[in-house]
Amino acid sequence: VFQGLTRNPLASPDIIGFTTGAATGGILAIVLFAGDSSQVAVGALAGGGLVSVIVYVMSFRRGIQGYRLILMGIGMTSILVSVNSFILTRAEFETAANAQRWLIGSLNGSAWGDVTVLVCALAVLMPAAVLMGDRLRLLELGDEHALSLGLTVERSRFALVLVSVALTALATAIAGPIAFVPL
Repeated sequence: VFQGLTRNPLASPDIIGFTTGAATGGILAIVLFAGDSSQVAVGALAGGGLVSVIVYVMSFRRGIQGYRLILMGIGMTSILVSVNSFILTRAEFETAANAQRWLIGSLNGSAWGDVTVLVCALAVLMPAAVLMGDRLRLLELGDEHALSLGLTVERSRFALVLVSVALTALATAIAGPIAFVPL
């Protein structure tokens, strides 16, 4: 979805900063609340959502352009990587080790309760993403063409970003921030 929105084949949630935002939320849940998997999931969802709003608002000027979204996301990723490092250096050793294990990203520590949450969330988010596929294809033509075909461009773009951020934060909450390797 992000590749289609930005018209850039290397655009991914970790480049744009959404995965790093979710990771920051997860780290804060681990360090501040000694969070279990549900608290880490809530923290990751909140962090990913907050960062997506910040990046979206900072990128908005008479509409969203793909290059602005990517540049703001790269800047936000850099800031959040520094914040994550700072949080880990200030945490107790055992807590920082747990947070670092989660940051590596793995399904090793996942439980069946996580699968239940994942299936329920995917039952809502995947149909929404599939139903918005036509809007994404129109947006790939360019804003002017999509507008001339009757699409409400900014509303559609916002809805696509919202669903994509929710999917990204969900994946990060369950497995940790596993980086996308595009090449």
